[in-house]
Amino acid sequence: MAFTLLDSTTATGSAANIVVTYPGGAPASGDLLVLGVNSNLTCSTPAGWTLSTNASFVGGQGAYVFWKIAGGAEPGSVTVPNGASNTSISFRRYSGAQATPLDSAANSHIDGTGASSTPALTTSSMTAGDLVLAYAMLHAGSAAATSPVWTGGPTNAATAGFVGGINNSSEHFIGEILSAAGGAVSPSCSWSGATFPDRYCIAIGFKASAGAPATLLPQQLQIRIPQTIHDVMSDAIYGR
Repeated sequence: MAFTLLDSTTATGSAANIVVTYPGGAPASGDLLVLGVNSNLTCSTPAGWTLSTNASFVGGQGAYVFWKIAGGAEPGSVTVPNGASNTSISFRRYSGAQATPLDSAANSHIDGTGASSTPALTTSSMTAGDLVLAYAMLHAGSAAATSPVWTGGPTNAATAGFVGGINNSSEHFIGEILSAAGGAVSPSCSWSGATFPDRYCIAIGFKASAGAPATLLPQQLQIRIPQTIHDVMSDAIYGR
C-alpha cells in the first residue's frame, strides 16, 4: 500500500509548551503522525510519541523528528514541551504505514560555520516503497532562508517558518520522498537568503503496509469452469 499525505501544518512559538492543532481533526487509528521540531534550546518528547535513534541532534540547540502510530482515541492536537525557546514545528499525517513502521534514521550537523546548505548525509539502505522525510534544521540566522532546493531525491514539502533573530533563531524545511526506490538516500538542501552557522540534517524512513492481498480471477487460478451440459459430461468422462 502506498503512502498518502492526509494533512499537514506548521507552527512557530517560544512558549514553554506549544500546542499544535491537527488541521484534519483527530487522526484515525493506524495513521502515521510525524512531528519535526527545531528548537533554539532543547525540548522533551511529547507524551505518547517516539524519538528514534539518530532522529535527533542536540548541540546547544535541539533538532528532533518524533513519530507515532495513532491509536483509537487520539486527541486533535499535540503539546510540545519546549523550554520557552524559539521553535519551528512541522506536523504531517499519512495513511499507508505498517504497524511498526520505522526503517532507519540518520543525522549530520555543522556548528559555527555560516553557509546556505545542509551538511552531507547518507542513510543506511531503505526498503523500496518507504516514505522518506528529510529535515533541514537551521539555527542562528539573521533572517529567513528562502527558496529551498533539495537534491538526492526529496522534493520540498513544507517550510516551518523563521522565528527569533540572530543567535537565537530557528527555521526548517521538509523534503519528502513518498515512495523510495530502495537503497541508501543522500538528501541535501540549499537555500537563498540568510546563511546559518548551525545546520542540522535529519532523514528518517518509514515502511509501507503490505495492503490487502490481490483478488485472483478464475483464469489466473487455472480453474476450468464448465459452460454447458456437454462440458460437464466431458469433464466427468475425462477426469477434468
